[in-house]
Amino acid sequence: MTPNVAQFVATAQIFENTGVMAYAGAVNTLASEILLTVAATIATVEARHAAYLNLLIGQSPFPSSFDNYSVPFDIVTAITPFITSCPYTLDASILPVPVSSLPNETASPGITTRPPGQLTAAMRM
Repeated sequence: MTPNVAQFVATAQIFENTGVMAYAGAVNTLASEILLTVAATIATVEARHAAYLNLLIGQSPFPSSFDNYSVPFDIVTAITPFITSCPYTLDASILPVPVSSLPNETASPGITTRPPGQLTAAMRM
């Protein structure tokens, strides 16, 4: 349990921003137009939540023109400390290569990300 409101808001801010990066990183894996539309509509709501929480803790609600994204390895690694029980083993080592092993990464609170402008041609396909 989170002891106070400030810590709750800070934790929520981490989750919401991580959610935005997770959706941004997963969108290129969706072949179905229906799933792509659903993911895009969820991502926009996550982004609004993240923007509001960023504002509450004194950060810019819109820090850049484009959101950073993260691969599943980095998302699982970032959220694992918050999980107290799970019926499955969260083993980030079985996920695709961590973004931190790729060139030109940028840092974000608790997670390694890549800005969208640094996508390679192979990553766009």
